Amino acid sequence: MLELTEYRLSTFYNNQFKPTINWLVTSWIVRLVILFYILIPLILYQLESSKFEIYITNNGFSKDYIKVHRGQTVTWVNKDNNMHWPASDFHPSHNLYPTRDRGCIGSSLDACVGLKFNQRFGYRFDSIGVWGIHDHLSPGFTMTIEVLP
Repeated sequence: MLELTEYRLSTFYNNQFKPTINWLVTSWIVRLVILFYILIPLILYQLESSKFEIYITNNGFSKDYIKVHRGQTVTWVNKDNNMHWPASDFHPSHNLYPTRDRGCIGSSLDACVGLKFNQRFGYRFDSIGVWGIHDHLSPGFTMTIEVLP
């Protein structure tokens, strides 16, 4: 017959708590469960929510205004049979968004080519501020990106 003491998670000696091996193993199992079932999904959700996809259609950009944090990436995806070319304002100089690299025209925030159907252009925003974006091939298609700290 098994003794009850084998199943205790802890014991008390002289009114002092002394953890047993079973208690230590159980506490680590609880920590691992919290890590894998609570913290990791939260981290993955944060990573997913830091990605922004903007679709370009024959009606323009799928969003007129978005807020991102510095270091986050916005990706434009052409969902139209016509080519589209996302770039920093102002048309045609593309020099509103400040970058050290001038890119192909005025800023590195510039796809530099018309995107074909399902082609993507992604850009990581490192400058805080409010930035206008337009489609170089259809300058009436515009949107605004606010970059927060």
